[in-house]
Amino acid sequence: MIFGIDGELLAGKLPARQLKMVTGWLALHEEEAYAAWNLAVSGEHFEKISPLK
Repeated sequence: MIFGIDGELLAGKLPARQLKMVTGWLALHEEEAYAAWNLAVSGEHFEKISPLK
């Protein structure tokens, strides 16, 4: 599966429940995700973001 930085499912399939988990995680970590994305596209290192627990 491939997701856009905004949480949109770009390729692949995911059951509705798991898709809600992904979008929920992104809502909780939106600021961190965008910061990591900006570092990544600049070729810089970024820290991992905590998974759902």
